[in-house]
Amino acid sequence: MPTVKPSERRMALLEDFYKSYLTEGGYREKRFVQLGAKEGISEQRALRSLNDGKVPLDFSFIDLHPKKGLSEEMVQCDNNTKFLLAWLPVFAVDPPTEKECKEVLAKVAQDQRMTLSKDKEDIGDWCRTEGNLHRALASKVLSAYSRTEKTRSQGSNMHKLKKLVSLIFKDAGVVKRTKSIRRPLEEDMPKPATAKSTYQKRMEACREKNLAEMVALSKIPGINYTLPPEDVYEKAGSW
Repeated sequence: MPTVKPSERRMALLEDFYKSYLTEGGYREKRFVQLGAKEGISEQRALRSLNDGKVPLDFSFIDLHPKKGLSEEMVQCDNNTKFLLAWLPVFAVDPPTEKECKEVLAKVAQDQRMTLSKDKEDIGDWCRTEGNLHRALASKVLSAYSRTEKTRSQGSNMHKLKKLVSLIFKDAGVVKRTKSIRRPLEEDMPKPATAKSTYQKRMEACREKNLAEMVALSKIPGINYTLPPEDVYEKAGSW
């Protein structure tokens, strides 16, 4: 598979998206406090660390459950739904590639520290994994929408997300495919390599399932969803 050249337009949109999301309403600081609380780090300690130009732990825009991974339940949690409501209007029809997310997050991490480690390789691992979390989260919603626009509860977060996708696709002139999506067979899936970072460990529970949905998403007519080259999985040890 030929190497896909990064889109300068998408990368500019990505950079603007991340920087705006992090700064709006002091989100970065509030999110560090939220993440710290889950790890037993007090608000005072987290804020003191940030005031000293440090971080209390690795940052993440996304909430994950250690056992549920990126399940539909986690997609619908308030934090992740809020992220998707901002992400989908910009990237639902023309999603960024893994490389684009990684490069832009690396640039953002230069301006605002996001990880405990200052090691270049560790930061690269964080950028790749965090970016793939964003792409996988969006793919869960788009794949669910491609199967059916209906939801069990009209007031659920998934109902809001599907409604948003429907409006986005209608505005963009995207025709929804009605056939059910065929998931790749297990033997067709790339084998995950040994995890090297905390974020890669968090992805182990959901990597294969989400990759299958990302592959399926790339086949929906009207959506420019380009998957990375096959050998990137072996080289990076993560999708």
